[in-house]
Amino acid sequence: KGYDNYQGMESNCVLPLIFSLLMCTRVCAIPHISMSAQEFSDDVFNGRSWALLVAGSKGYDNYRHQADVCHAYQILRQRGVSEDRIITMIYDDVAHSRLNPYKSKLFNEPSGQDVYAGVRKDYRGKDVTPQNFLAVLRGDAHAMKSIGSGRVVESNATDALLVYFADHGAPGFLSFPAQDLFLPRLLSARQLQRTLSGMAGAGRMGAALVWVEACDAGSMFADTLPQDARVLAVAASAPAEDSYACFYNDSVDAYLADCFSSHFLHDAAAAP
Repeated sequence: KGYDNYQGMESNCVLPLIFSLLMCTRVCAIPHISMSAQEFSDDVFNGRSWALLVAGSKGYDNYRHQADVCHAYQILRQRGVSEDRIITMIYDDVAHSRLNPYKSKLFNEPSGQDVYAGVRKDYRGKDVTPQNFLAVLRGDAHAMKSIGSGRVVESNATDALLVYFADHGAPGFLSFPAQDLFLPRLLSARQLQRTLSGMAGAGRMGAALVWVEACDAGSMFADTLPQDARVLAVAASAPAEDSYACFYNDSVDAYLADCFSSHFLHDAAAAP
């Protein structure tokens, strides 16, 4: 339990949930906000945004998570978001893996383009931890000194903020790569809620879109989102539901994408 359902799916895969921001009713928590989902999307996918993109897994069998995040990076850049406003956390062990037949390349859809090229990687390997994620999100440059690029989110009350996390999950938790043995390090729903509340209270974000691709992703937001913040939470699964991988590729020998994220990214790329 808590790991993505490795269910083979074709390109027209059927999601167990509503997958678009414009139809987001089942898994999105929207506490006391005056903006529509479309306005959130318009604000986040433009040059005024800050973005924190996290692939919280390692290993070639988790190919799709790093491909998802790299694809999100490419779309943000195409939509005019400066690389100085996009921060990535990615273990970065897949593109260069001996198992990857296309060295230094990642693909996120059938017949798609390489999404790895040009991605700026701020935190890699052992630097991808829950503690570093929270420090980067809340803008704690002191805590991140001498770690990775040291870059942190520097948003203010007029900035839109996108937080995208792709990995495995369990009820009330998101997983980060294991440091020792095989036990993953965990980020709790309460830790995420406290950080978002603190940022809202300090005027460190305007509209925020928090998008989680993981099993049981909805449990990260159920009854925990700050009621006074303009936060739209989008989850790939309900609090007790699997998320799904898709686009299995025989030559790559891995799933290229997560089904929810694939639709979400397609919508973002196609938006005017």
